[in-house]
Amino acid sequence: QGQTFMSMESGKWVGRIAALVSGKIAEANEELEWEPTLVNESPYEDGWLVKIEMSDPAELDNLMRANSPEFKAFIGEEAEKYKEILG
Repeated sequence: QGQTFMSMESGKWVGRIAALVSGKIAEANEELEWEPTLVNESPYEDGWLVKIEMSDPAELDNLMRANSPEFKAFIGEEAEKYKEILG
C-alpha cells in the first residue's frame, strides 16, 4: 500500500502511481500501450491500469469514501486549486 508501481506521462507531466492496497499485480492493461487515451476516455471500463490480488483486504478501510467528510474536504481543496490556476 502506497508503493509506486508505475509512472505515467502526460504532456510535460510525469507522475508516479502508487498502489492503494498491498498485494501482487495480477494483470496489467496492455491495451494502454497502444491506446493510452483510454485512461481518460474510459476510466471506469477500458482504461484501468492494473488488477491487484490484495494481500490485506482490511486496507480498504483506509480509503476515502465518496460520502465521507474527508473526501468532501479533499474535493473542495482540489476545486480551489483549479479555480486559482484557471482564474
